[in-house]
Amino acid sequence: MKNVKQLRIELTKNGQRYRLHKRKDHVAMYHVLATYSDRVNHIEVFRITIKKPTKYCPQYREYFPSNEDFGRLYDSRAFCGANKFEAENWFAQLVRKTEGNEVIKLKAQDSSSEGDSSVSKAS
Repeated sequence: MKNVKQLRIELTKNGQRYRLHKRKDHVAMYHVLATYSDRVNHIEVFRITIKKPTKYCPQYREYFPSNEDFGRLYDSRAFCGANKFEAENWFAQLVRKTEGNEVIKLKAQDSSSEGDSSVSKAS
């Protein structure tokens, strides 16, 4: 997919500061930083999803997962933890799941009108 606006290296969401630590294809690992220092509070690992264009943002863009996307047992696409070893394992597991396939989850801004759709394309 061309012209996808990528996630930023540093961002703020829900009052938390995030810094990209590692990224491979459609998997990212962000460090969540302390409010007044660069100390790492915890680590978030997730599969990157793509949002469809809307009238407010007319291009495809990568989407940082919402709070509800974390910790799903069977549809594991986002994890959060303080243990660096565990986060590295989650990262490797998500990379293995997406390797060989380009997995893109398109999310509509208004799910009531368009719903979610998935597109998988083998490389």
